[in-house]
Amino acid sequence: MPTARPLALVALALGACNNAPVDNDLYDGPAFGRVGGFVHDVDGQPLADVSVELDGLVAVTDAEGLYVLDGVTPGQDLVLEFTRPGYARGYARTALISWETVGVDKVLSPIDGRDSFVAFDGGVVEVADVTVAFMPDGIVTADGAPYEGTVNVEVTHIDPYSAELDAAPGDLTALALEDGSAKAEYRPNQLVSYGMVDVSLYDDDGNPLQLQEGMPATVEMPITNGDLPQLYHLGNGDTQKLWSFDRERGRWIEEGLGDVAANDEGDLTFTFEASHFSWWNCDQGFVPTCATGRVVDAIGFPVRGATLTARGGQSTSTVTTDEEGYYVVSVMAGDTVRFESSTFVGRRTWLETSPAIFIDGEGSSAADCEPIPDIEIEVCRESGVVMADDLNLHVSGMDVGQNGDQMRAWFWEPAGDPWLCESPWDRLEEEDCMETTPKDFPSHLGDDLPVMEDIHTRSVGEWLEMSTDRDTYVMEKEEINGLPKYSFKTLEIDDQGELVINDLDLRGGDAIGGRAPGSVTDYFGPLDAPALFTIPEEVRVTNMSGPQRAMSRSNGFSVNYNAGDNDWGMLVFVTSGPEDPSLVCRYRDDGSIRISGADMGRMNPGFASVSVYRPDFDWTAGPDGLPIRKQIVSGAIIEAELR
Repeated sequence: MPTARPLALVALALGACNNAPVDNDLYDGPAFGRVGGFVHDVDGQPLADVSVELDGLVAVTDAEGLYVLDGVTPGQDLVLEFTRPGYARGYARTALISWETVGVDKVLSPIDGRDSFVAFDGGVVEVADVTVAFMPDGIVTADGAPYEGTVNVEVTHIDPYSAELDAAPGDLTALALEDGSAKAEYRPNQLVSYGMVDVSLYDDDGNPLQLQEGMPATVEMPITNGDLPQLYHLGNGDTQKLWSFDRERGRWIEEGLGDVAANDEGDLTFTFEASHFSWWNCDQGFVPTCATGRVVDAIGFPVRGATLTARGGQSTSTVTTDEEGYYVVSVMAGDTVRFESSTFVGRRTWLETSPAIFIDGEGSSAADCEPIPDIEIEVCRESGVVMADDLNLHVSGMDVGQNGDQMRAWFWEPAGDPWLCESPWDRLEEEDCMETTPKDFPSHLGDDLPVMEDIHTRSVGEWLEMSTDRDTYVMEKEEINGLPKYSFKTLEIDDQGELVINDLDLRGGDAIGGRAPGSVTDYFGPLDAPALFTIPEEVRVTNMSGPQRAMSRSNGFSVNYNAGDNDWGMLVFVTSGPEDPSLVCRYRDDGSIRISGADMGRMNPGFASVSVYRPDFDWTAGPDGLPIRKQIVSGAIIEAELR
């Protein structure tokens, strides 16, 4: 049996190996996801105690204005409602594919004021230049019963050419009545707003009230032409279309017409009859054109479920990106628009905005839309790592070329900070070495669980299976310090301290499939990837006469191997004790590696291991669309003595 020393030198983490039969059925129940975000006022200050409701699920924002809704059923038109006493109701629309967390931020505006009247008598309320006249006996409870008591009225008016517009319900996409058609027939529209108002009715206990059917209220509110071109200006005696916000659809719906009036100073008002109370809007509707593009993260990986908002002089539209990070959004032809994209990661919203782009297209399908350059959000969404090593070990007590193959994986909630996705090896130039220590190696290149501040690891189920076209390997979930990990190693130490050799056979060119049942608790859906990754071409050391070689602090160290065509090159580690200086070097994949005496002189004399890797660093998408790092190497580990 070999001593423990060489095993430590080759840095094998020898945990439990599991290849026992398991129930390998994948989870086939309903998919879920999460919606999270930041709620704040028009000045950007967080709002606590905001109730966020979606299809019966309710969350409340914390002191930082953050919320997360768990257990959301996927859908394409999910409408969230945001409520807080003293603030106007807010709404937002999003889409969820499966298992991911989508981000929805919201701005709420404080109400402009309150007034009241007695329902039996009817009355007129005036708040912030908004006047609402109610008929006698015109109020009912939420379930339609007549109501005769005190009606408390909250009114909020929004000038669309101010920062208040961010507090509008949803965006300005709408459904307009087809000319001459029945009311049920709508066409998509993009609105240009002149003003909007929210009127909410409550009894003395805070229960919502509503207008009696057939007994509308008359509303007069201020409007403005704002920055609109003269062509679109309204004036005294004009009529304009009237729109109400449909909570179920999350869009504005055309309801009829209202009348425009102007006083001697030129101030405009809009008067209309409201058949019910929600948000109401004085707008001009236009058939929009569209823009299309893609949202990616710091590593260039597509961001699924990102929120994309087009903001222009006459355009305000919000959509959610698809599985590949693409979007199609309504915009107005001739408008100059900025495209703002965001995603919710690590309980924080990460946002990027494009430069202003002039929209000159007139298309209405994705093929005809104005193309927008990729928008890159500087966020790390990496959510796990899958590692496989095709290794030959040249270690004392073992045959030359002993198999040291291993596979392992772990997964976590992404933290967001861009530096977490950086690979220090990419900073290495060819023929360059840097000094480090094994404990400082990034966790995704070692065998320890990720060392990140406030990391939240997660399970992919009770097992993770990887397979070649020859064999299948099952890694049952291990709990290490209460955290889940999956591993399978060729070499391990049993309970008696004896070396055990397991049958793990990886070869260069192998396509490795991956399967896992998934974990509803951790929002990780079932994984079923027939070709998760491919093992790089094997590294075969050609100038080894035995398991051990000498290294010189003056003459350096040389290794010859079979040359390949790996674009990234070769990665070499020279390590000894965990606290001792170590080297990490990068070389061309040309069949010859020479570490200079000057570089070797940084290390302490004694036993060390030289690991020569042909790596493949890339990412693949998990069931939630988040990137999982693929760290695959083919290489050799050589025990050596530094003199």
